[in-house]
Amino acid sequence: MSTIATTNIKHASSSSNNIVLGSDGSAYMPGHIIQVVSATKTDTFSYTGSTAFTDITGLSVDITPSSTSSKILVMLYLVASQENVPCTRIVRDSTAIGLGDAAGNRVQCTAQISQNSGYISGNGTPIFLDSPSTTSQITYKAQLSLEQTGNTAYVNRSVNDGDNIAGHRTISSITVMEVAA
Repeated sequence: MSTIATTNIKHASSSSNNIVLGSDGSAYMPGHIIQVVSATKTDTFSYTGSTAFTDITGLSVDITPSSTSSKILVMLYLVASQENVPCTRIVRDSTAIGLGDAAGNRVQCTAQISQNSGYISGNGTPIFLDSPSTTSQITYKAQLSLEQTGNTAYVNRSVNDGDNIAGHRTISSITVMEVAA
């Protein structure tokens, strides 16, 4: 049996490598998922305060990209309720990413939680493709903001959390995928 030793494989008509082989034998093909990290929050969280963003405990993940050219696909599924409309954003380490514009005094969010009524939970499902350009460990997390100071926002539960038809409990999750570039 013969062995071929190489680090790159490309089609004859291509100007770039189509498959790159790592020293550990792993293959990196552009557009393919290299690794997946996820966290699911099953307990509840509440925030009463200002319109400043706060971390949602239990909705963060750490990932270490294998290449500086890798992209990170961040997917957040957040179920929240508030008397008004809560706003969420995705943060890489300490930098908010995937934000709307800053027109006037508007709050920059990754997503607003859509709700039928202030007392029924709604969900936000922001998805953002990030280019962190690093091989150091990164933390991605979810943050929540209040529409008005003094309100309370709840994650994974309704505002009316009683044992009746309006009271319910849910889950939220954050998933990140390293995509080979």
